[in-house]
Amino acid sequence: MASKTSYLKLYKWDKQDTKQNTITEMASNSDLIDGEFKRQKDKLDGIEKDLNSANSTILTDVQPKIDDLFNITSRTNDNVSSARAEAAEAKVEAEKAKNEAAKAKDTAENTQQELNVIVDRVTDSDAMSRQAAVNSEGIDKGNLKTRLDDDYIKVTSQLAETSKQLGDRKIVDAAQFASLQDAINFTKSINGILSVDVVNEPLKQISINCSIVGKDSTSKINCKSIVFPMGTKKVDLKNLEIHTDMSVSVTIEKATEDIDIENVKIYPGTTVTPLNETKRLGINASGVTLETKIKNLRIKNSQIFSGGIQLALCEDFLVQGNFIDGNWLNEDELIHVSYKSRGKILDNDLINTLSDAIDVFSSGDRTIISGNRIQGVTLQGIEAKVSLTDDQTNTSSDELGYVESLIITGNIIRDIRGTINSGNHAIGINVAYYDNRSVKSFNPRKFANGVIIANNIIEDFYEIPYSSGNPIFQGILWSGSNSIISNNIIRGLKTVKQGIHEPRNAGIVFAENNGSKNRNMIIQGNQINSDVTGFYIDNLYDSVIDSNIMAKDERNGLLPRYGIYINPIAGVLQNTGFTTNQIECKTSYIDSNNAVQQITGHGIFATGSSIFKDVTIVSGNKLRNASLTLYTAEFTTISQNTIRPKGNNPAIDLTATSYKFGNRIVDNDVHSDGTNYGVVAMYQKAFRACGNTFNRVLGGINLAGYIANAIVKDNMQLYSSGDTINSSLVRTGATGIDSATITQSENTQVIAA
Repeated sequence: MASKTSYLKLYKWDKQDTKQNTITEMASNSDLIDGEFKRQKDKLDGIEKDLNSANSTILTDVQPKIDDLFNITSRTNDNVSSARAEAAEAKVEAEKAKNEAAKAKDTAENTQQELNVIVDRVTDSDAMSRQAAVNSEGIDKGNLKTRLDDDYIKVTSQLAETSKQLGDRKIVDAAQFASLQDAINFTKSINGILSVDVVNEPLKQISINCSIVGKDSTSKINCKSIVFPMGTKKVDLKNLEIHTDMSVSVTIEKATEDIDIENVKIYPGTTVTPLNETKRLGINASGVTLETKIKNLRIKNSQIFSGGIQLALCEDFLVQGNFIDGNWLNEDELIHVSYKSRGKILDNDLINTLSDAIDVFSSGDRTIISGNRIQGVTLQGIEAKVSLTDDQTNTSSDELGYVESLIITGNIIRDIRGTINSGNHAIGINVAYYDNRSVKSFNPRKFANGVIIANNIIEDFYEIPYSSGNPIFQGILWSGSNSIISNNIIRGLKTVKQGIHEPRNAGIVFAENNGSKNRNMIIQGNQINSDVTGFYIDNLYDSVIDSNIMAKDERNGLLPRYGIYINPIAGVLQNTGFTTNQIECKTSYIDSNNAVQQITGHGIFATGSSIFKDVTIVSGNKLRNASLTLYTAEFTTISQNTIRPKGNNPAIDLTATSYKFGNRIVDNDVHSDGTNYGVVAMYQKAFRACGNTFNRVLGGINLAGYIANAIVKDNMQLYSSGDTINSSLVRTGATGIDSATITQSENTQVIAA
């Protein structure tokens, strides 16, 4: 503790010399002055007596109590209550002295005014009077009254400052107390800040309701666990290492507000077993009910090892700039947010988890997840799912939240792994819908809505041996509507077992669950590098797929087999534009016996029982080593595409198995190697093929069978003199052709120069 200083400086006036000499001189000038001055002298004597009394009270009663209070932090906890009582008594005495001095001041003011009138009327101030107006610092105050007033103000100001320091102490040293909890309790009582160096109380749970800061970079607390009790407000925990021996290191209870945890390192205690580490939490904050939400919780620039952060019913939280390491031990999410929690998850480094890195279960409402770096994920990098169950305490609901108005931008997610021997999905970003209720039904209100997933990098799906099952790798798994997925880079996505082409291994998946519908989506500007599929679609309605690139990444050489794959069992792509995309597909692969197998790539693959219809537009796309395989297309416009197929498949294949209506193939440019057709059509009515150019194809258009009400005109086939081609640009099959309803005109074959 610093040495105490004197707070009171009192100034006395030598009445025996100064006053007497002044009165004698005045009396020599006039008998009238003599009598009047005697009366004023008596008043001044009374004033001086009052001042002396006040000064005596301050010096004899207040100063000793101040001295005692300066030593209060060195007392044990048993003396704390007594010290508080003494402090209160000192304040009372000081206030009493202050009031007495104020009364004396008022009297002196009146007397001084009367004395000034007399002195000014009879004589000039002499040397003794001038001397009385000069204070101890050599400053001339003009007259005695002004000097006394200034001295009074200075003394009372010093007394008030002393009281303020005693009642609102800023810093308390924890080392001065018998235990950390004693130090916390005292610091709370004076609304101060507790300074901690090293505390070693491994068997104690510490309850924090005051601000605590570490003295330096080596400051630490070793305890059983830490709790911020219910109702705690405006408390900081900063600049500390925290070593605990519980599965939950720091607990923040309900109804707390404005808690700041910053620059804190949380370590497991020395006796924590591996079993406990698998379900470990560094920080657990739960508001319990909507009425007792935690508000304005901020966790910043901290480090958590072998654990994570869990937030439930937290309003306006901020988790920013933290480093969390699961050490491949922790089976809980590194950051888990649930039950109508809203806030920001920004700029964190999250590594090595056996679970998800970030999970905002039913808490995507007005939440931002941005700028995080995630590396080493066993299941999912970021998950924001809607999950419906029969358990009303663990389900998405109106009371507990859904996913809407969520922003996921600018994150890096890499080194993504599946669970060993499980065949589970390993996903970069999962915004999905799951209905696990016994009685299922789809309600669009419970669907993800108003979400932006943009400018993320998802890369390097980790290949490890699996003895059973094939894990599904997916960049983005989506179920929702009225949202945007744009400008993401997804690369290094490959199958685990050599030669296996499971189409659900895809860059972006639009999933269906018990009747859910993905609707009103913008999917734009994404770059996908996969060895199987770019987009996998269970269903997608009223949407735009535009300016995406699915091509070779020179870093790893991976190419997809499918650009867009429509689920052949019950997939739907309806009233959706597929425009200005670039797709390059593989032409071969190495099978499980290390043999090279030739395959055909597909820009869009819609077969089986899938639905591909209703004003769907396929326009302005560039396909290399890929075909448009649209067996189920209906009321679809295929226009202005540049297609470079490879292998025996036709560039545009409309080989349906039952009549399809209203398809149009217009103004496409097809350039082949002479082994396939430009267009093959079967079971088509109200069909148009107009204005297309076919270069070096086996044949231009093959109307293979069951064609009626068709127009085929203005098409052109270019070939070289050595090419093998059919004798006519349009070939008509023998079965099911209604020639009377088919119009052919101005179709031309030309030998190119």
